[in-house]
Formats: sequence, structure tokens, C-alpha cells
Amino acid sequence: YPSYEAIINDAAEGNLKVFTIDEPPALYLLYKKSLDREYRQSLNLYTGAFHRTVLKGREDVLRLVEEGFEKITDAERKAIESRWLGEPLINPKYYRAILIILIVVGSLVLALIAFSLMLRRQVRKKTSELEKAFTDLRRSEEQYRTAVQATRDGLFEIFFPESIMSVSPGFYEIFSVSPKQGTLRKEEWAGIFSEQAREEISKVLDRCSAGEDSFQTEFPVEGTSGETRWVLMRGKVIKRDDEGKPIQIAGAFTDIDVLKKTEEELRKAETRWKFAIEGTEQGLWDWDIPSGRVFFSRQWKNMLGYEEDEIENSLTEWEKRVHPDDIEKAWEDVEKHLRGDTEMYRNEHRMQCKDGSYKWILDRGKVIEYDNNGKPVRMIGTHTDISERIEKEMLLQEKEAIYRFLFEHNPAPMLIYEKESLQMLAVNEAFLRNYGYHPDEIATMHLPDLYPEEEKEPIRKLAERLKGYAFAGEWHHRKKDGTLITIIAHSHDLIFEGKSARVAVITDITYLKKIEQELTEARIRAEESDRLKTAFLANMSHEIRTPMNGIIGFCELLNDPDITLQKQREYINIIRNSSYRLLGIINDIIDISKIEAGQVVIRKEKTDLVALLDEAVSFFNNEAKKKNLTISTTYSKIPRKLYVIADRTKLYQILSNLLKNAIKFTAEGSIETGFEEKNNEIIVFVRDTGIGMNDQDKEQIFERFRQGENTRSNNYEGAGLGLSISKAFIEMMGGRIWVESELGKGSTFYFTIPKAES
Repeated sequence: YPSYEAIINDAAEGNLKVFTIDEPPALYLLYKKSLDREYRQSLNLYTGAFHRTVLKGREDVLRLVEEGFEKITDAERKAIESRWLGEPLINPKYYRAILIILIVVGSLVLALIAFSLMLRRQVRKKTSELEKAFTDLRRSEEQYRTAVQATRDGLFEIFFPESIMSVSPGFYEIFSVSPKQGTLRKEEWAGIFSEQAREEISKVLDRCSAGEDSFQTEFPVEGTSGETRWVLMRGKVIKRDDEGKPIQIAGAFTDIDVLKKTEEELRKAETRWKFAIEGTEQGLWDWDIPSGRVFFSRQWKNMLGYEEDEIENSLTEWEKRVHPDDIEKAWEDVEKHLRGDTEMYRNEHRMQCKDGSYKWILDRGKVIEYDNNGKPVRMIGTHTDISERIEKEMLLQEKEAIYRFLFEHNPAPMLIYEKESLQMLAVNEAFLRNYGYHPDEIATMHLPDLYPEEEKEPIRKLAERLKGYAFAGEWHHRKKDGTLITIIAHSHDLIFEGKSARVAVITDITYLKKIEQELTEARIRAEESDRLKTAFLANMSHEIRTPMNGIIGFCELLNDPDITLQKQREYINIIRNSSYRLLGIINDIIDISKIEAGQVVIRKEKTDLVALLDEAVSFFNNEAKKKNLTISTTYSKIPRKLYVIADRTKLYQILSNLLKNAIKFTAEGSIETGFEEKNNEIIVFVRDTGIGMNDQDKEQIFERFRQGENTRSNNYEGAGLGLSISKAFIEMMGGRIWVESELGKGSTFYFTIPKAES
């Protein structure tokens, strides 16, 4: 190197780590280049006995001095050293001791050399570590410089006793002043702050002087638009002097205006929230989970009858007052929420009051704060006195149990269905028993499923209109087996298992409807019977008066003394026929009266039907001939005898009525009677070619006091009792009777009678 300064310059640029230089210039140049903390003197390599002193800049003189020194011989050098340094003090007699000393010294030197080598390795290792640390330090310094430039905080350092402040660019932005140099004198930075800010900073500096190592304070500043903004100042003492006074303080100014406004809004919100909670008579609690401390509000304590100072802020104050039967479930719900299984904590339990009584409490809460590991650290909630509600619910449950008992054991079928969907929700035992369903089937059914197809849509529309109204109506229901019944359903709204529903009580009136129908039909029949009886009596009056008038009239004529014998016989014959006619009418009236009174006696016996038919045909043969009618018997097979089980007298009367009617209503043609055997019974028929009848007459011809329309219009004689009497007698003997006829084409009457065993 050309000079000492060149060596130091190369070291400042990082090109040299170790160098050898005379000590005085080294100390001076290192201090001048601010490298006195980076380089340290390690050891002295030599100490010269002779020194050359040349005026700075006189290199020509230096060369001459060097040349002069080189020309000095060894003998001359020793003479000079002897002259100026003196002679050796070693005596030859001490050579042995000196030799030992030299050996020891040599050993020490060797040890020192070994130690030096080891020390050099350690120095080399430490040097490498220092180089890495220096690199990391420079990188960290760059990162720090970048962070300082990027941060919006105003970083600062204050150096004492001069009170010089070094600030980052963020300082000027926070305090809304034009940027200046990075270092400010006290009068410069003090002028930036407001009076209140200066007072706060002064207090901070006083506390630091008093021994505090860190500080924090807040103060307002005025913005560019005149608005007030809040700034946070915080920092710590970096270095103190021997007397403990701070000589360097570092920290940061932070704009916390948004934070302060948010805190103010939160404070107001918390005030409003607490007011709202207390206003609703709810107790408030705030649980610090790690410490177990709980804040209980005044209302929380008053709810249990305690004063403000009678309950401590401890979790045990709550736990020991919960009813022993409820505490396990309460803790279970708390743990579920702390694990995150539930969004909110909610539990209803009993808590003991100061007077020893218990109140039902609705306890609700939520975790609002977690630590860095996601564990809950704070939970807040409310206490609500629900004792009145619980009492009402218990009373309601008792009533519900009674209603359910009445529902289940009601002898009338009952059902409950949801109003919107018409889903069947419940039925009682009487319903299952009467309708034939299984409970599992009810779960999938809807109300319209009980109705016949034509009533499904009407019941849906009615259900929509019935919401909120009680209703009673008559409908048809179809049981599981398909049986159709008539019911009256009384229904009204109710809440069932939290659902809006309707309950219906069902009365099966099928039998009543049947009785009602029968009564209606009986009434109609009675009215018709009365009408017919009236008509019958009028007809009977005519029917009785006609033969009676004949009898009386011809009896009067018989009193004529001049009457001839022929006339007498004619008149007597008319009187006899009229008497028989009158007797027949009287017998019919007696028979119908006995039938209505149930006094007819049937004597069933084996009767020869063939003989009976022949007898009847023979009897009416002359009457038929008078009208030029032929009357005969017809058999599918010509048997000698055929026995039936019947009352012979009643059977002959039936045949007589049918043959008499056939002759009466047949103007020309023939009358035929006979029988056939079918399905172990005998079917007897009487067929004519008379006036016939329409369908309406066929339906009512066997009713009492009835005559066909065509019969009445042609004024045929008769009371209209013969066919009714015949029908009654046939049914009493176990048979049946019917007619096949067409108007104008004659009629065929059939009746059955049981066949006798062979």
C-alpha cells in the first residue's frame, strides 16, 4: 500500500479483515473513518529499538535515511547498540541456569504457538460468524429501512441531552406538516405539537427520567381541515448514562383516530345494549374463561334476591346456585358450545334464590373471543326469569295430559290433522277400532283419504275456508274394508305438537240415517196408505153399496104380488150373487185386517197342486165362458200328482184371486194357468191376454188399496186388496210373487211355493 490511509480506506470498503500497521496512525485513521468499533488491536508483532523520524512529505530525505541504515555494518550496528542500549547482563556462570530457563521458555513458546494456532482457528471461526452476522445485520438494516419507509407510523428517536429528534416520513403525515430533514432540534419538533400534546410528551419524558423504561400516552391533534384526530405515542428507553438518565429514547406515533371513534361507538353500543338488557329485566354475565372470573350485572343479582355486593365475580357463584338435578345438563350444554358443536349456548335450569326458593332461568350465551390457538377465552350471555312461563307450561302439560286421556279414551272416533297439508297427525283407539286401520297406516294418510272420490275435492276446499272456525257437517267416510258410512264431524282449530292443526270428533250416523230413511219411507207409506185408505173407503162404499142396493132393491121387487115366477128366480139369483160379492168384500177386509194385525194363521201341509189347479179352473170355467174366454191348465210334464207345502185354503184363495183378476181384465182371448219345477221349488203362473199394465203399475200393483191406472180409468170393480192379500199369503208360506206385463198385451203373474219331499 502507498500509505497507512490507503490500508484503512481498503478496510472501510470491506476488502481487508486483518492488517498490520503502526499503532498511533492506526488509532487515528480508524477513529477518523468511524471504524474504531469495527476493528480492534489483537497483538504487537514487534517493538523497534531505533526509530526513523522524517518530516512529512520529504520522501527524498526518507530515501537517504534508508540508504544510510543499509550501509551500517553488523559490527557498526552492535557498536551502536552497545553504545545506546548497553552490554548484556548475562554472566557465563549462569549459562546452565539460562539454558534451563531457555528450555522452559521454549516450551512455553511452543505452548503459546500451539495456543496461538488454536486461537487463530477460533478467530477464523468467529470471523466467519461475524461476517455472517454482519451480512444479516446489513440485510436486517435494509429491511428495517424499508419497513420504516413503508409504515404509516411516525417512528422517532430522541437523543439527550440535546433533545434532538430523528423521525421517519410517517411522522410528517400523521401530524399533517410538510416533510423536513430527518433530524429535528427541540424547538423544531416541539412547535409541531399542540399544547396538550407537548404536556403529555413532557410527562412521558419526566417518567422516563424517573426510571420508567417504557411509556404510552394518547393525545388529540388538529388535522389540515381543522378536525381533531387522536394519536398514540409509545416507546422505551434505549440507553441511559452512568447516572441513569436517558440518553436515547425510541418509539412511534400511531394514528388511532379510527380506533378511538370505533371505541366510542362500541362504548355507546355497549351502553345501549346494557340498557336494553337491563330494561327487559334480563341479567347480564361476562365470563373470562381462563381465569374463571365472571361479571354479574345488578339485574342478575337482583333476580335472585341479592344486593350488588353479596355475590362475588366468580363462576362458582353461579354453579353452586344451580339445582343439583340441573347442573350436569347445564355444564353439558356449556361444553357443547365451547367445543363449537352449537352456535349458541342455551339451557333452562333452576337457580336457588336468597330466600331458599328456586326460580326457573333461561340461560343463553355465546363465545365472542378466542386466543391464537382458537380456544375460547371470553363468553357473554343473559339470564331470563322464565318461572311464570314454566308454571304455565306445566299447567298446560297437565291439561294436555287430561285432554290426551279424553282423546285416547273417548268412545267416539277422533282424529287430528294438520291444517295446511291435511296430513293425519293422530287418531284415538275408537277411530282405529271403527275404521279398521293400523296406527302405522295413519302416519301416511291425509284427511281426504277417508272420503269417497266425489267428496275429496269439496272437503279440500272446505278445509281451506274453515281456518279459525268451528264447524259441524255431515259427510261420508269410507272404512278400510270399503264400507261407506255417514258421519257428522265436529271440528275446531288447535295447536298439536307445535303444529297448526284441527281436531274432529266423528259420530257415525249410518244407522240413524237408515232409521231416518226408514221412518221417512214409513211416513210416506203411511201418508200414501192414508190416502189409499181414504180412496179404499170411498171405493168400499161404492163396492158395498152396489151389491147392497141390489139386494135391497130386488128384495123390494120380490114383494110385488104380481111378479112372475121367472122374475122371482131372476131376482133371487141377483140377490144371491150380490150377497156373494158382498161376502167376498167383507172377507177381503177381514183378511187384510188380520194381515196388518199379524193374526193370520198359516197351516202348512202337503197339498196336491195339480188337483188344486184343476179345481180352481173348473170353478171359474163357467164365468170365463160368459165372456167367451177359454181357461185351461198347462204343465211342462203331465204329472198325476205334485205335492207342495202350503196352506191349502190360502193357496186356493191366491189362485182364485189371480184367475178372477185375469177374467175381469181380459175382454177376449184366453187364460192359462200351470206350473214348472225349478231349483227344488214350484213356480206357478196365471197368464192372460187382457189389458196389461205399464211399468209404474207393475211396481205398485201388489200394494194395498192399489189398482192399476188402466184399471181405474176403465172403472173395473174391485177393492184393490186381492193382490196385496195374495202377496202376503205367499210370503208367509215362504214364496214370492211377481208380474210380467206389457200394456195392451196381457199379463203373467208368477209365484213360488216350496216343493214337498217325495
